[in-house]
Amino acid sequence: MLQIIGYADRFSVAPGETVHFMVSAPEGRPYTARVLRLIHGDANPDGPGFKAEPVPGADLGLHRGRRQRIAMGSWGRVPHHPCLDGHDSLTLAVMIWPTTPGRGRQGLLGRWDEACHAGLLLEIDAQGCLAARVGDGSRASVQVGTGKPLQPRQWYLAAMSYDAGAGTVTLVQRPLRAFAGIDDAAEVTAPAPPPALMGLPVTMAAVADGGGVVSHYNGKLDSPRLVAGVVPTGRLEALFQAPCPGDLAARLLGAWDFARETRTTRIVDVGPHEFGGELVNLPTRAMKGFRWDGSEHCWWRKPEHYGAIHFHDTDLYDAGWEVDVQWTLPTDLRSGVYALHLACGEAEDGTEEDLIPFFVRPPRGAAGKIGRPKLAYLIPSAAYMAYANDRNHLEAEGAEMVIGRLLVYQPSDLYLQEHPELGRSLYDSHSDGSGVSISSRLRPIL
Repeated sequence: MLQIIGYADRFSVAPGETVHFMVSAPEGRPYTARVLRLIHGDANPDGPGFKAEPVPGADLGLHRGRRQRIAMGSWGRVPHHPCLDGHDSLTLAVMIWPTTPGRGRQGLLGRWDEACHAGLLLEIDAQGCLAARVGDGSRASVQVGTGKPLQPRQWYLAAMSYDAGAGTVTLVQRPLRAFAGIDDAAEVTAPAPPPALMGLPVTMAAVADGGGVVSHYNGKLDSPRLVAGVVPTGRLEALFQAPCPGDLAARLLGAWDFARETRTTRIVDVGPHEFGGELVNLPTRAMKGFRWDGSEHCWWRKPEHYGAIHFHDTDLYDAGWEVDVQWTLPTDLRSGVYALHLACGEAEDGTEEDLIPFFVRPPRGAAGKIGRPKLAYLIPSAAYMAYANDRNHLEAEGAEMVIGRLLVYQPSDLYLQEHPELGRSLYDSHSDGSGVSISSRLRPIL
């Protein structure tokens, strides 16, 4: 199994600039770092073989190893806002389109902290049914479930209301389409303690747990709503009308429209308090929402029909590792293909070393135009990212029949199979079967 891996903060660097490297290695184990110019990267014994030459003055010394982790899975977060305080009764509502409802607990929408069991949470329970949690911060939380499994890839109105006067929580699971022989509508009321909510932010598509998140959601969310007071169950649909009825609009604490600023990672609040949030790990935006009727197939011509975001527990944008090694390129460094060579041992199978490639371009500005060669070489970095951590050879059916021989796995293949948190390529599928459409270079690419 690989012992050391890493990645650079960018692919293309000009002389005089600094490139940063993020490394994960066995805790406390020393490793060396040096820069090589790559001449020939194919280690096939039938060819010229691997060729590289050290860059003079680029021995970056000895470093102490540390394990760096990756928090995979997309979700949304909205920081705490003063408008959220001072409300004894609250209603949470959102349109959901789950893709793996039977795969364990998954957070939908909440002001909740799993570490202290405080707040309100709308979620999918371990049985694949809609559920609500109410916690007073003393680990005496109450969970209420509908007991009716959600159908995958179908739209539901999901809502919960906490009534402080009655000391109860009401949970509503309402399908947008009815199917013969399937009873998946439910409304449940149960006693619950007053929730501890002070200072808690809003979390979407996951469950907040102290400083991190757990229980990622697979599926679409559309139009999350947070309302002061109890909204009668017969008026829940009115929360999703445009415009929202005046009496309900005045009580909106948050009304997030995912069809706004779709090209960004921002979550826009169209309610009276206008407090937005951000998306983590790039879930897929401009997805068909519950309003979609097939009348327009271009999302930006009718954005209100594409107001859903598809979250996946296998989404990954930025591994978020801390910098371990950095190198400022000499101003006279020639362009070409380079790599940071890391070594924490001398295993013959290559498991104790890694090469993190990067590409040196000509100097920027006028200096780069003086004496520039007539031949340009274009690095296909888009293709590198598209195929990054491709798992087809590990998971595709009939791979051996296609190539006409038994598969021989390298240590990097085994590591990739054991570590799904490294993310997937554009030729893979997410854990819910939907295709991967976003790939990133801000992660180890094996």
